[in-house]
Amino acid sequence: MSAERIIPVLIISLLTFAALVPLGGNKNQTFDGVIVMNFGTYEFYPNAKDCNYRGTPYVVLPNERFRKSVTTGNTNIDDVDRLFHGTWRAKLNGNLSRVGRYKYRNTYWRELSVNYVVDAVEMSCGNSQVISAQQGSVAVDWKTELAKAKVGIAKNTRSGFWHNQAGVAYDALGDFQSAVRELKLASTLDPSNPGDDYALYALYKRKAMHSEQRQVLLDALEKDPNNPLGRFEFAYILEEEKHWTDSLREYQVAKRLVASVKGPMYTDPRGNPFDIDGVREEVDKAIDKVAKLNESAPHQQ
Repeated sequence: MSAERIIPVLIISLLTFAALVPLGGNKNQTFDGVIVMNFGTYEFYPNAKDCNYRGTPYVVLPNERFRKSVTTGNTNIDDVDRLFHGTWRAKLNGNLSRVGRYKYRNTYWRELSVNYVVDAVEMSCGNSQVISAQQGSVAVDWKTELAKAKVGIAKNTRSGFWHNQAGVAYDALGDFQSAVRELKLASTLDPSNPGDDYALYALYKRKAMHSEQRQVLLDALEKDPNNPLGRFEFAYILEEEKHWTDSLREYQVAKRLVASVKGPMYTDPRGNPFDIDGVREEVDKAIDKVAKLNESAPHQQ
């Protein structure tokens, strides 16, 4: 092909791309689609309607109004998947950036800065048949999700993010040992991120591996001592060990920390969100119970 013919083809290709992809930004626009949360990063798939979301997502820049509306409502740290992952059918009002390279590893082409949430309904996109917000039956293939993570690892073997994703997928597929291996590696590769430690903690707690869950929770709290949920969980561990005085102290710290957070979510310095409404609801009862145990302990034989 001659140079004279190559140039027009390139021009046509660029014009076609420009026609298909709006390059400019859009302000104060309403978007309909699906929100997907993965360890504090929210992605938005425009025009998606259920768990079979496809295409190139926008990275969401949440505000406080967004965090109050988009929550898993999960306070059970045993459920590692719902603690750090969620999916919502949603309508958002926000500002869409121009095409570029955004967020973290320059992964995303566009940012969606949220003004407010028009509507958001959580969907159950688990590892079996699920019901979406529109009552349609869909399925999420965790083998496919694991394959995606493996591709990401192959491209960057030192990516804590992709090793984390592999660990979560292995856990969903029932492969405990592989899940632990990948999450430990994710924590090693990204040592300032307590999210991997909490994921490991959830796995150990589910298996009643007390010493392992105690140590990994201490690792998480060393990275971020201000997490109310982490302090509450550590207080519970101390309560199980009958260290009443120490347990009482930790519950009181959890109460003080949760009182300093506005809204239902605590977001750690790495952007990992934690639903803390359960801590608010339970901490006073826990303090009363352990205080009584602590008072009676010296009189017990």
